Order: sequence, then C-alpha cells, then structure tokens
Amino acid sequence: MSRPYAGIGPRWLALLLLAFAALEIPWVVYLAFFQIQSATVYHTHLAAAGVTVGAVVGCVVAARGLWRSSPWTPIATTITGTILLSGGVAGALAVDLPDYAGLNRSITLLAMAVPGATVAFVASYRTLVRKPGRSRDRVFAVLLVTLAVLLVVRLLITFDSTGAELSASHLRLLVVLLDTAEVVALGGSGLALMSNRPAAAIFCGSAGIVLFLGDAWLNLVLVPAGPAFVAAILYAVVGEIPSTAMCAMTVIIGYRYWRHAEA
Repeated sequence: MSRPYAGIGPRWLALLLLAFAALEIPWVVYLAFFQIQSATVYHTHLAAAGVTVGAVVGCVVAARGLWRSSPWTPIATTITGTILLSGGVAGALAVDLPDYAGLNRSITLLAMAVPGATVAFVASYRTLVRKPGRSRDRVFAVLLVTLAVLLVVRLLITFDSTGAELSASHLRLLVVLLDTAEVVALGGSGLALMSNRPAAAIFCGSAGIVLFLGDAWLNLVLVPAGPAFVAAILYAVVGEIPSTAMCAMTVIIGYRYWRHAEA
C-alpha cells in the first residue's frame, strides 16, 4: 500500500517543481564550463530601469505591509529582498565596466542592495515565524522607503554616467549564480509543499517568481536582435514562464494554509 500524501496542495505540482529543479541542474553544470566569460550587453539602461522600478515598487509595497501589519507582508518582503539581492549581484558582476569607475559603481550598488535585501528578508522571517511587534516593523518600513528613494537617485546617476551598451564582465559567474538560485527556489518550493511547510512555500515560491521573471527580462532586453533574441524567447516559453506559474501556485497554496494555521 502506498504511503498517503501528507503535503499541501496537489501532489503533481510538488513533483513537477522537483522535476524542473532536477532538469535544470545539468544545465547549470553546462553553463559553469561553457558559458562565455564576458560579452557586450545592450539596452542596459532599460534593463536597469526595469529592475530598479521593480525594487522601488517592492520597497514601497513591503513598507506599507510592514507599517500596517498586513497578512500578505511576507510575500511582499520576500519578493523585495530577492529583487534587491539578485539585481544588485547582476549589476555588480555583469553590467558595470571592469575598471576603477566600474568597481566603484559596483561597490556603491552592493552597499545599497545587500543591506536592503537583509532588511527585507529579516522582516519576512519575522512575519512568517516570529510574529513581530508593530514598532520594530515600522522601523523596517522606514528603512525600505528610504532605500526606494536612494535607488531612484542611483538610477538617475547610472543614466548620466554610463552608456546603453557595456562590456559585461564575469558573465559566467553571474549566470551560474542566478541559475543555481533558481534550482534552489524550485526544489525548495516542491519540498515545502510535500513536507507541509506553508511558510517555506511562501518564501521559496516568492523568490522563484522574481528569479524567473528577472531572468526572462534580462535575457530579452540585454541581447541584440537576431538569433540570441529568438533563443531568449524560446527559453522564456519553455522554462521561465512555466516555472514562474508553478512558483505563483506555490505561493497561493502556502499562503492559504499559512493563514489558516495563523487563524
């Protein structure tokens, strides 16, 4: 007799998430050896604008949720933290030029992105696990709004000091890091569903949404027209869009069970 399924949500979804994670592992190994180390990337201002707007909106929405202790706050804070961390790493490793000015811009970007992501992830953890007090959450809210203003200023400086086409350094490292994070998000989402862990499902699913949408956005924007753009569309259709949809379903299921447990 087979063991009864003790997870949350449909079993097929959990298995499909784990299958996608397993299938992406060989792809990450391939990229670690054969992805080109550096290349010219295009439309960097548009890519930076998209990531920054997403981060600013995330900061504002997460701050509102923290200020009011809204139940959907852990979703917003996790999404915001993932945008800040992945966007900061992408900007530091791939977009900025590998010279003194580029190094200075990378350090400045990481100096905002890493602390901001830390604030967002700590707020997410407190909301999901430790049931935070209102006063400290409002401190986090103020910090995120302040960061949103700094990100807008940073974007304007980027427009003024860089060109729309840049030499991307450490491209292989960036791709391997982000794709490895996608594997973790998919696998974590599947395991969270199977092990009946709603909080983990919310966290992993929310992070996965950002990682896959961000991957599709950068793939489509940074490559030139032609075969590379067609390949980016193909990757989005067969990989990133289905993965985003599965992560979104994971968040919905996890949130429903988490709210029920809280009640």
